[in-house]
Order: sequence, then C-alpha cells, then structure tokens
Amino acid sequence: MFVTSIYKLDKKKSLILLDEDIKISLYNSELYKYEIQEQSELSDETSREIFEILLPRRARERVFYMLKDSDRSEQDVRRKLLSSYYPQDIVETVIRYMKDMKYIDDKRYAENYIRSNRKQKSINRMKQELYFHGVDKSIVCEAVDSFEDEWDLLSEEQQNIIQKEFIRRKYDFQGEDERMKNKIIQSLMRKGFHFDDIQSVYRKLKEESET
Repeated sequence: MFVTSIYKLDKKKSLILLDEDIKISLYNSELYKYEIQEQSELSDETSREIFEILLPRRARERVFYMLKDSDRSEQDVRRKLLSSYYPQDIVETVIRYMKDMKYIDDKRYAENYIRSNRKQKSINRMKQELYFHGVDKSIVCEAVDSFEDEWDLLSEEQQNIIQKEFIRRKYDFQGEDERMKNKIIQSLMRKGFHFDDIQSVYRKLKEESET
C-alpha cells in the first residue's frame, strides 16, 4: 500500500490517505513506530499488522466503549466507526462479530427504546426515530407488536401524554379558545400523535370539565 497524504486530526492522531481511496486514522506515535511517511510504501508486514490486528482490535474496543452505557443500533455503530475512519471491510467484520455475540441486536434495541420512551413520545414518533437509527421497518413493527400484552397500558400512557399537553397549556375547556385548541392539536400531531386520538382525549377532558 502506498501512502499518498497525511493530515493531522488533533494533537494525538492523524488521518492517513492510502491508494485505492483507503483512509485510516492512527496515533502519531504509531506513525513513528511504523515509520509511516507521505509518498512512501507500507511494507507487507506493516500492512498486515495494521489492518489485521491493530485496527480490528481497536474497532472492537471502540464498540464495547459505545455499548458501555447504552444499547446502540447496528447502523449507529456502523456510522460511528466509518466516521472514525475505520475501513469498510473492518467495520463490517466487527459488526458481524458483535451481532453473532449478541452485543448488537436491533430487535432488543427497538424494544428497549420503546420501553424507555413510551411515556414521553407517541408510537409514530418512536417509529420514526428508530427508522432514523437505521432499524429495519419489519424489526420496528415486530418490536411494537411485542408490547401487545401491554397494549392497554401503552394506550393509556399515550393518552396521558396528550392529556398533559392540554393541562400544561392550561386550556380552558369551558371558554373553548379554538385558536389555542388548534395550536395544541398541531403541536401534538407534529410529535406523531393521530388527530383522532387527540380528539378522543379532548372530548374526554371536556366532558370531565363539565361534571
């Protein structure tokens, strides 16, 4: 492999551009250790050590660090490693290993995401956010369906979010301020709630205010 350019990323690391459009990041101490310089060839031994030992090990350690405090989706892990200049083939190999060992599991991630956010966010909003994190649509639907036994509770929690929005805005159900009502409805719809669900909660709260 031929080193075309070297750019400093910070005080400790540099970006190395190789032929075949390969980019890697190494510590400056490693540049010195492997005698890596611009416009020079990497020896076969150095290439093997970097691409078969050093970078795969470092990528695994990076993923373990990412997973230390919270679960991550496969796509989030992939994006993070690629943005840190790990080569695509190393990234995919590490992700396969992590999936085989169940360190990365998008279904578990989706279920945990719903469990953690269901009291603050609409089901639609959670779905959209899971899609953003790269979770496949079929896995998201499966995760939502896994809460079927708790659906009554989940529905109640979703209704509570809508109810809290009317209460937070101190909506006067007797005064019927249509402008304020429409603002609340639009705000909730932007958060992913269906119009019919909002109306259902609204009617319930209005009836309670009249008793």
